[in-house]
Amino acid sequence: MPLQEILELLSEFAEDRDSDRSAFPEGVLPFWSTDDGNYFAEYVSGAMHGKELHLDHEELYLVPVFRSAERLLSTALSMRPEDELGSLSDYPVLERHSDVEAASDLEIANELLSGYPTDHDDDDATWEQAQHAMCSMAMLPPNATGVLFQLLRSRHVYVAEFACKQIVARRLDGSVSALTEIIETGTGGLVLMSALSGLSRLGGREAVDALIRLAPTISVGYAPYFGGFETWREGDEDVGGTLAGGTRWMYRIRDSEEWQPLPTSFPVRLAERLRSETLRQAAWGRREPDPDADDWSDV
Repeated sequence: MPLQEILELLSEFAEDRDSDRSAFPEGVLPFWSTDDGNYFAEYVSGAMHGKELHLDHEELYLVPVFRSAERLLSTALSMRPEDELGSLSDYPVLERHSDVEAASDLEIANELLSGYPTDHDDDDATWEQAQHAMCSMAMLPPNATGVLFQLLRSRHVYVAEFACKQIVARRLDGSVSALTEIIETGTGGLVLMSALSGLSRLGGREAVDALIRLAPTISVGYAPYFGGFETWREGDEDVGGTLAGGTRWMYRIRDSEEWQPLPTSFPVRLAERLRSETLRQAAWGRREPDPDADDWSDV
């Protein structure tokens, strides 16, 4: 980035910092524009000194994604056309690195989390404390992730949401039961969306069974966050984008060939929304229809 652009960006950050909790903190220096309104930046002070982060204009998270500028640049230069930089990042730590790196990550994560109230009375935590908690979660080595389940029950909505995403990304043991418990406690809004999306991403029999059992308690407005399985009605035909015929709703786990009846307690409106999503995905090529089928009931 040209120096003048960096200075202008830092000036904007300084103006916003006092009024906007999502404004970028002191000690963060942007250096690479991705030409889509986002930036890569480096922590130039504090516990995360030297770590690289991705400043996404649609996200509030200021968590590190690479250990150093050298790691970021070497990864970017070695990428294949089909690679995505985010999938090659160092953080969150999904696989164990060297003992030295793991020890360093854990030391920094503990330091960042030391000032965060973890006694379920953290709804008054400052935005800086919340950001430190999220950075800590991203840097936790695979053998030190127990605190994620504790932070999942945080009263700070963004901390709880981020903990949910970390638990799902790492596919930790106990993920399904933890997310199910969060939904059953009546938590709404952003955390509920994240928990439902998390179960959908996990997929598989345990997660789908949980979603189907929880469905009667969830507003149909949250249908976009259900996934991991498809629905249809016996005798369905695709007629001008509408569904006709059939009375019994069926479902199957995504990428499975076994259709099973949905429980009668499953909300019909939610089943209809999921069926519409199945057809939409097929139309966009995310799942290919059976070319020998007269309709899309076998998609």
